[in-house]
Amino acid sequence: MNNKFYKPHSGMFFILSLFLLSTSCVGGSTLKDFINAVHEVEASGSFNPPDGKFGEIGCFQITEPYWLDSGVECTFEECRDYNTAIKVMIGYFSRYEKQALENNKWEILARLHNSGPNWREKKHLTNAYWEKIQKHLDN
Repeated sequence: MNNKFYKPHSGMFFILSLFLLSTSCVGGSTLKDFINAVHEVEASGSFNPPDGKFGEIGCFQITEPYWLDSGVECTFEECRDYNTAIKVMIGYFSRYEKQALENNKWEILARLHNSGPNWREKKHLTNAYWEKIQKHLDN
């Protein structure tokens, strides 16, 4: 997917990211908790996991189209870096499910991360993934 028209404003993007990482929602899960859960599910908490079988890289197993859609100015290889990958995830979430990100809707973001922007058309394929994320959020 071409992202030449979508570029998050870097200064505001960074401030929003910090705010979202520090705020909690009803039930107590923060964006940081959600990111930690995705990290556990995708890479068993490893900061240097092997690449996925479909070209996914880094501790969040980000694909090249995901990175491109995020609008974050970095190289795909930089998605191996934990902090850069978080920025890419937040950019991707902001693009496709901004309200879910702002309202701490972890289920929506988990399904989006796992299956892409058309996840609602194949929701049943994301059920097991969401259950894994949920277990880590509940711990």
